[in-house]
Amino acid sequence: MTKFYGPKKDKRGRQRLRRDILGNYSKWKMICACCGESNYKFLSLDHILEDGAEHRKQFNGDQGALFRDLKRKCYPPGFQVLCYNCNLGRQHNGGICPHEEIYRKKFLGKETDGETKLQ
Repeated sequence: MTKFYGPKKDKRGRQRLRRDILGNYSKWKMICACCGESNYKFLSLDHILEDGAEHRKQFNGDQGALFRDLKRKCYPPGFQVLCYNCNLGRQHNGGICPHEEIYRKKFLGKETDGETKLQ
């Protein structure tokens, strides 16, 4: 077995940690909780309560440190796996993904004001 030192070893460790975090928060389905996107490269971790900026400040923006902390704390609640589109859509639309907005209009007949969320 080849031992890796330096950047290659670090990269593999980060990839393994990311896969572990996304796997645990998606119940090992590895799909976006909103739209069902399954391409692993598009998936990201979302703070459900929209407190990601404050949380990342604790780790000086170091995603690896954030992921290690979540793993150390046995994957606390408050996170979900979303694709980048849904994650940014929520950020720019008052916490509601545009997919969710379309669903509400089409199937529930409800308009959204950008502030309310599905329960």
